[in-house]
Amino acid sequence: MQLKQYQQQALRDLEQYLDVLGGSRSLAAAYAAYWAARGADVLATGGPLRPYCNTVPGTPRVALKVPTAGGKTLLACHALRLMADSLCTDGGPVVVAWFVPSDTILSQTLLHLQDPRHPYRQTLDSLFAHRVTVIDKAAALAGQGMHAAQLADGLTVLVLSAQSFVERRTAASGEAAKPLAYRENGNLAEYAPASPDAAVDDSPTALINVLARLRPLVVDDEAHNFASNLREEMLLRLRPRFILDLTATPRPTSNVVSFIDAMQLKREHMVKLPVVVDNRRTAADVLSAAIGLRRSLEEQARAEQADGGRYIRPIVLFQAQPKNAADNVTFERIRAALLAAGIADEEIRVKTATRDELHGEDLMSPSCPVRYIITVNALKEGWDCPFAYILATVANRTSRVDVEQVLGRILRQPYAARHANPLLNMSYVFTCSDDFRQTVEDIILSLQKAGFSRNDYREALPPAPPSAPSQATVQTVLEAPQPATAEDEQPDLLPADGMAAAAETDIERLTRQAIRISHDYQQEAARREALYNDDPLAAIATHDMTIKNQFKAEAAAMRLPLFCVKTRPNIFSDDVWVPLERAMLGEGFDLNSQDSRVDFATMLPSGSTIDLAETTDGYEPVRRDNREVLANIRQAYQRKSLEGRRDYVRDQIAHGLRLDNCTEADKKAYIARALAPVDADTLAFLAENPGLATAAVEAKVSALLDAYRAECFRQWIDLGRVRLEGRYTFPQAMPRTRDVLVGVDKGLYTEEDCVNGFEYEVATALAACPNVRFWHRNRERTGFALNGDINHYPDFIVRMTSGRTLLVETKGDHLDGADSRQKIQLGNRWAALAGDGYRYFMVFQSKEVDGAITLSQLLQYIAQL
Repeated sequence: MQLKQYQQQALRDLEQYLDVLGGSRSLAAAYAAYWAARGADVLATGGPLRPYCNTVPGTPRVALKVPTAGGKTLLACHALRLMADSLCTDGGPVVVAWFVPSDTILSQTLLHLQDPRHPYRQTLDSLFAHRVTVIDKAAALAGQGMHAAQLADGLTVLVLSAQSFVERRTAASGEAAKPLAYRENGNLAEYAPASPDAAVDDSPTALINVLARLRPLVVDDEAHNFASNLREEMLLRLRPRFILDLTATPRPTSNVVSFIDAMQLKREHMVKLPVVVDNRRTAADVLSAAIGLRRSLEEQARAEQADGGRYIRPIVLFQAQPKNAADNVTFERIRAALLAAGIADEEIRVKTATRDELHGEDLMSPSCPVRYIITVNALKEGWDCPFAYILATVANRTSRVDVEQVLGRILRQPYAARHANPLLNMSYVFTCSDDFRQTVEDIILSLQKAGFSRNDYREALPPAPPSAPSQATVQTVLEAPQPATAEDEQPDLLPADGMAAAAETDIERLTRQAIRISHDYQQEAARREALYNDDPLAAIATHDMTIKNQFKAEAAAMRLPLFCVKTRPNIFSDDVWVPLERAMLGEGFDLNSQDSRVDFATMLPSGSTIDLAETTDGYEPVRRDNREVLANIRQAYQRKSLEGRRDYVRDQIAHGLRLDNCTEADKKAYIARALAPVDADTLAFLAENPGLATAAVEAKVSALLDAYRAECFRQWIDLGRVRLEGRYTFPQAMPRTRDVLVGVDKGLYTEEDCVNGFEYEVATALAACPNVRFWHRNRERTGFALNGDINHYPDFIVRMTSGRTLLVETKGDHLDGADSRQKIQLGNRWAALAGDGYRYFMVFQSKEVDGAITLSQLLQYIAQL
C-alpha cells in the first residue's frame, strides 16, 4: 500500500526525532532540540507546543497526531521499522506490545496483521523480510511464538487489550484476582531464572515480566482513549524501549512530533469534507430527507460510473434512540418506516450491541444490496465503509443530539480518490433539534475529537415546508405506539401505502446548496493551504489573529512568570526546571489513607407521591415522600446476596471512575470502604444508578486530591521545589474565533475574543485609561495560566506604559464562592513572588468581596500605576 504524502512526512518527522534522541542524554532536551531544528520553541508556553512531559520516567514517549481516516495503523507498521533500526541495536529480538482500547478494535487489528493478503501484513512482511509473527494475549499465555528461539527470528507483535494488562491483585482478594498476564505461567518456564535486570516480582514467568525482560516497543493505538486504561504503573512495569502514541486528539501531556492536519487528508482525497449539516423539523422529515438525498447521490454515482468512474453505492446511517422511553424512535420504528416507504428489506441492516446483521457483509461489493444501516452507537469503533455518506440522527426535539461516536464513520472517502461530481466528495448530517446551535457545536466537537476542526463543516439553509403528502404517513409510522416485542422480533407495522422521498424540489435545493458549499470550501482550502506551506506548525492552528505591528516588539520581549518545578534527574533527563503541571502535585497521593465517607444519601430520589389524607372535613390530596414506594420497586430487581450486590456496585463504580493518580486496585479498595456502611436499600439504588454513584465517589476523591495538591503546592514553594520563571510568551498569531470584539481600542491583537457584558465594561474602561499601553482578552485553556494547584486563566492581561503587567479576573456580582477565593489566593501568591513589575486583581462589578476590588477601585489603582 503506497503511503500518502502526509504519511511520508509523519514518518520523516519520527525518523528525525529518533536521530536527535540518539545524540542526546535528556528526553526533554531531545524534544526541545527536535522542535528547535524546525523553528519552534517548546519553552514558549504561549505557543501551541509544551515542554516534554515525562509521563514514564526514563522511557521516550512521543505521539503522531493523525485525524480519523488518516491511516494510523499503516503508519504504525512503517514506524516499527524506524524504531527497530534506531532502538533495537543490541542484536536481541524485536518485540512489540501493540495496545488497543477495546475488544472490537483488537479483533480487527489482529485479523488484519495476521492476514498475509492484507496491506498491513504485507507492509510488515516487506519491512521485516517476511520474518513476522503476530499473536494475541491468549496465544502468548500458551507460549505460542514466545519461546526464545522463535523471538530471535524477526519481528513479534503482540496485539493486546490495554484493560487486561492494567488491573492488579489486591491484598484482600489474593491470587485469584490476578489478571492472567500477572500470574506464573508454566508455558513460559524457560524465563524462570530471571536475569538481574528483569522486572522484580514474585512471578518471574508471568507474561508481563517476560515482556519486561524483552524490553518491547510499545504502540498505543487510539492513545486518547487510554486516559484511565494504559496507566503509568503498567508501563513502568513493562519497561519499554520506546512508546509511540497514535491519536487524533493529543492529550495535554502528549509529546507530539508530527501534526497531520485535516486539510492534508483532504488534499490526498482521504476524507469527505466538508460535512454539510441540515436541521429538519421532525424525525419524519429527517428520514424523508435522508432517503431522498441518498437516492439522488446514487443517481449521481451511477452517472459518474457510466462516464468511466468507479462503483459507489451511497449508504445512510440512521442513529436511532435506545429503548429507554416509550416515545423514543427506536431501530424497530425506523425499520418499519423504511419498509413503509417501499424500501426492500434486503437493503436494510441493523447493527446494535445485541444484533449484528452486518456480520460477513462485504459492503463494498457491487452485489451487496445494503443501502440503510440502523444503529444506536454500535458503530462507534472498529467499523469502516467509505460508502457511508449520510448520518441521519433521529432524536426528540428537546433531546441533545449525540453524534460523537458515529460521525467519524461517514468521513472516509471511497477509493481515496476525488470524484468528478462534487456531491460525492462531501458527507451529510441530518438532525432535528430545537437548539440547532447546540447541535452544531456538538458536531464541531465531534469533528475536533476526530482530529478535524470547526472549519470542516457547513450549515445548510432551512428547507421549505414539506409538500409531500407522504410526510403524514412517515409521522404515523414513526410515532405510532409499538406493542411490546422481544428485541429479535419485528414490531407490528401499520398498513402503509409507501413513503416517498422528500419533495423533489427540497432535494434539488439541498444539492444546489451542497455544490455551492463545495466550491466555497475548496476556495477556503486553497487559502489555508497557502498558509501551511513551509510552516512546521501550520497543522496546529490556522493563523488568523496577529499581534498589532505597534505592539510586536514589546510583546515579543515579555516573559510572563510561570510556576516551574525542578525535575528529578535520571539516565535520560538532566536536572532541569519545567513548568509545573497540576498533575505533578498529585505525587504521593495515597487513596488508601484517605477519608472514605461518601454521602450517598443525598442522591436518593427526591420525588413525591400524591395521596389522599383524611381531614375533619373529609379528604384532601397531599404530597408524601415516595422513597418508600421507590424502595419497594427496587426490591424487585435484587437478585444477588448483599455482599454480591456490594461487589457488583463496587465494580460498576470502579469501571466508570476516572482517576489517573490511582491504580485499579486502590480504586476498588477505596470504593469498598465507602460502600461498607451503606444499607441494602441505598445499595439497590446505587446499583440501578451507577452514574450517580460514580459521580459521588469521583467528587469525593477529587475534593481530597484538590486539598492534597493545595497543600503540596504550598509546601513545594516553601521548600524551594517550585519557583517562578519568565516562560510565557504571546503567540504571534492565534486561530480566529467565530465571534470577535468590535470597536474597543488598544487590544493587543488585530482582533480580540468576544466578551460578556461586564467584561465588555472592563475592556472599554481599560482602553480609556491613558496609562494602559495594551490589553489582551486571555483565552481559557489555551492562554496564559497561573499554573498552581489549580489552573487559573485570568480574563485580561494588561500592559501599562510604566512597564508593569496586570492580571485582571472579572466576576459578575452573582458569582462569589470557593472558586473566587482559590483564585484570589493563587493570584496574590503569584504577584508576591513575581515582584514589583506584576499585579493581580479580582474585580467585581460593585459587590465588595474580601480580597477583591470593584471596577471603580481598579481604575483608581491603574491611575496610580
